[in-house]
Amino acid sequence: MFLSENAGAAPVADTDVLEHNLICRSHGGFPSGEKSDSACAPGGVRRGMAKSLSEDFRSRVIAAVDAGLSRRAAAARFGIGAASAIRWVREWRDSGTTCAKPQGGDRRSRRIEAYREAILEAIEEQMDITLVELAERLRMKHGAVFAPSTIWRFLDRHEMTFKKNGARERAGAARRCRAASRLVRRPA
Repeated sequence: MFLSENAGAAPVADTDVLEHNLICRSHGGFPSGEKSDSACAPGGVRRGMAKSLSEDFRSRVIAAVDAGLSRRAAAARFGIGAASAIRWVREWRDSGTTCAKPQGGDRRSRRIEAYREAILEAIEEQMDITLVELAERLRMKHGAVFAPSTIWRFLDRHEMTFKKNGARERAGAARRCRAASRLVRRPA
């Protein structure tokens, strides 16, 4: 194992840097696969989220901190952000876990789920109640403020969306049989 010396920093084992490079390559590096961690590639094309680093790699960073390195020195040694090393060690000391937390998903639906019975009761009383009326009713009776879109997502999750039937659809736009003569330019 060869050691590299940085001015004023802890010695960095070349195998640790190589290991991090292999891990980054196995995860595709940055989400865009380029030299940027932007979620959008050039031209505005949306890319996927970055994958979390392996539990084994996290354990090695934590072990380096336990062996006496500071969190920032361990981050530099393994080629990760200092904030990540700080967060991983804090989580490990608080709960004893080294695994990554779930990414993405809905984290706030439980707030509206607390009013499930009130929403279902309002729909039972008035079958054609609108989302705005439901939001207003929740605000007036329960003091809970929800956007109509939040209520729609709640209803969609519970498979309670309603489609308009043919009898209630609006009339279509009037169609012209031919173009208006004043608007059409004729070749000279």
